[in-house]
Amino acid sequence: LQYSGRSGQIHSEEWKKCCQCLSHFLSKMISSGLSIVETRKIEKLESWGKYFTESEIEETEGKIQSLAGKLAGKKSFLIAAGINDQTLLRKIEIKKRPSGKSEIRINDLPLKKSLKGKNISLSISHIEKFAVAFCLIYDGKKKS
Repeated sequence: LQYSGRSGQIHSEEWKKCCQCLSHFLSKMISSGLSIVETRKIEKLESWGKYFTESEIEETEGKIQSLAGKLAGKKSFLIAAGINDQTLLRKIEIKKRPSGKSEIRINDLPLKKSLKGKNISLSISHIEKFAVAFCLIYDGKKKS
C-alpha cells in the first residue's frame, strides 16, 4: 500500500478490490437490528404464550436462557425490519436448524410478503444473565 501524504489517498490494487467487495456487500445490506434481553425478564413473564409459540417452548424445554435468546432474536428482527409492533412477536418463530444455526420463520402473511426477495441472517448468543441477538436483512441469493 502507498499513502500519498496530504491528499490522504491510499493507492493499491488490493485496496481497490477490498473497497469494491465492501461496496458490493453494503449495497446488498438493507438493515440491521441488535437486541439484548435479561434472562430475569423471561422469568417474570406472566405468560410465555404471548411471546413464544408452543413449538419454541418445546424446543427450548423451557430453558430461560434459550427463551431469552429467542426473544432477543425476535426483537432484533423487528428492529431490522423497522417495525415497532410487539404484537408480532408470537408470529415470528425462531427455530434451530440441524446445524445449530437459528432461522426465522414468519407466520404473518403481510410481513412475509413485504420481505419477499430478502434474506434474513440471525445470530444469537446467551449467558446466564443475558441474551443478545443481531439480525441483518439484505438482498441477494439465499444461502442454505
